[in-house]
Amino acid sequence: MGRFFTVLALATILAVAIFQTHKAAHRFTSPLVLSSGHSDEKCNSTRPFKWEEIEPSSELTDWVECYEEFTCARLEVPLNYSDPHGEKAVLALIRDASPLGSNSDKYAGPILYNPGGPGGSGVGLILRWAKGFRAIVGPTFDLIGFDPRGVAASTPRANFFTTEVERQLWVSRKPYGDVIVDGQEARSWAQYQLLNPLIEAQGKENNDYLKHINTENTARDMLYITEKFGWKKLKYMGFSYGTILGSTFASLFPDKIERMVIDGVMDVDNYYDTLWDRNLLDIEATMQAFFDGCYAAGAVICPFWESSPRLIEEALNTLYETVRKEPIAVQLTPGHYGVVDYELLRSTVFQSLYSPYAKFPLLAKALDDLKTNGDGRAIFKLSGGAADKVSCSTCDPDKYTFNEVDEALYSIACNDGAYVDSGLDAFLEYSDHLKRLSPWAEAWQWIRSSCAAYPKYPKTHYQGPVGAANTSFPLLVIGNTADPVTPLWAAKKIGNRFGGAVVLTQESAGHCSLSAPSVCTANIMGEYMREGTLPKEGTVCKTDSPIFGPAIMAENQDRGDQVPLVGDEGVETNSMSLDDMLLWMTLEEIVRDDSRSKWKVGPLQLA
Repeated sequence: MGRFFTVLALATILAVAIFQTHKAAHRFTSPLVLSSGHSDEKCNSTRPFKWEEIEPSSELTDWVECYEEFTCARLEVPLNYSDPHGEKAVLALIRDASPLGSNSDKYAGPILYNPGGPGGSGVGLILRWAKGFRAIVGPTFDLIGFDPRGVAASTPRANFFTTEVERQLWVSRKPYGDVIVDGQEARSWAQYQLLNPLIEAQGKENNDYLKHINTENTARDMLYITEKFGWKKLKYMGFSYGTILGSTFASLFPDKIERMVIDGVMDVDNYYDTLWDRNLLDIEATMQAFFDGCYAAGAVICPFWESSPRLIEEALNTLYETVRKEPIAVQLTPGHYGVVDYELLRSTVFQSLYSPYAKFPLLAKALDDLKTNGDGRAIFKLSGGAADKVSCSTCDPDKYTFNEVDEALYSIACNDGAYVDSGLDAFLEYSDHLKRLSPWAEAWQWIRSSCAAYPKYPKTHYQGPVGAANTSFPLLVIGNTADPVTPLWAAKKIGNRFGGAVVLTQESAGHCSLSAPSVCTANIMGEYMREGTLPKEGTVCKTDSPIFGPAIMAENQDRGDQVPLVGDEGVETNSMSLDDMLLWMTLEEIVRDDSRSKWKVGPLQLA
């Protein structure tokens, strides 16, 4: 044990030094983050990188330096694969190039990444996760993020509004966080009925391209990108909705897979049926992790502490009722203000369930401020609440052109899935159905509602069946035991659809395995991508540190053999290697970074 702590101390000193150096070199100002704007905008200010200055190309031969230490490109792909020589869409790509270089005999080609959403930016994912992915897979690959067609910097972007101000006015009229409380269902339904006229108002050209924004075409785009790199088979890591994209690709092109990791798996049948009613099966276990973790940590580390997990839950329920009856006005700065009410508090707690290591400690402090002092500032700040203003940039007319927007989510999900009855009675019936399934229905029912008035484009694209008896390489499927929006059940269901696939279970709360630090999971991912090694069926990985408190290695965990941990009475505690220590600390830094979730657009997205 003494040797363990000696190694830990040395690793900590070395890793901290590495992290500080790395942080200094990784200060990105992403154009994909929507700014609330500033009235003192100066016309001599410049964005760090402008996508519009890259000339789209039919090849991936000319990469442009971007975001200080990456390279970017814009690739033309067929807008309609049934007419490959017709109109083009343009995909935005970012590359964290292999440090070995593409001429090295160890170079292993590109790995494509998708963060989920639908509508999440793959460019943004690499900007904020490249360090973690590199630590997991090693130096032999190019790490490639791409904005799927219709998303962010890929063009034409899904767009229902003429200006950014119009878009923000639309958002401001929705319930906070899309939490639809009892009695507000009809109003929410009515607002989403506006989507069809908003789309129609953009004209015929808008309709002509929106119908091509779907998962089948994005799957074909991934093969197109891979082939432009000079490789015949895809290497891919997809998270959340990215598992829909991955499993669809594997069904369309089972012979074109070199490696595929799908992590945080949604029931793909439920998705293509536009039901969205099997996502919340494990969410109460995620919430329980907050109560249990806070109680175990104690009052010093978790200020919202009570003398039992049940009492912590009761204290939270009391706060819900308190702000429902008497909302709290908050002003952080003259331009940063709002109201902490039931919808905001409920939405903030819901969003924290995606990233417990980053959000639960902050949530506990904010809830304590609210309970003890009636102070809503911390919970308002945690909610992401911002000023109700957007700057109209006269200096940079393209300032918002390549941002992530909600229209991509609506377009992908609604194009992909079955038609939804547009009537109010049908929505109310669905609302009641979802409420019978989960107490968190109020934060989830808006997704299907958004498709009720979406244009009824022809459903000629692929919608299943998803699965393949044989794939050219077996899939690695990963699920958490307490994932709030993609239950472990779905990972097992979809894993069984693909011959040879192995399901890896991570014993943790949060959305996708990368919401928690597990060297066990990270090593299995890395070995799979590098060597093609799959874990034994039934393998369970635990996390290496508690959600609350200092990042100290959890004891009594096997870190070497890929054997099931559940029920294993003979596990011997092993000291970590220095490499594993550094990997763990990289994971710790990332999963506890509470700034990551501000990029999240869709309900199925790695935060």
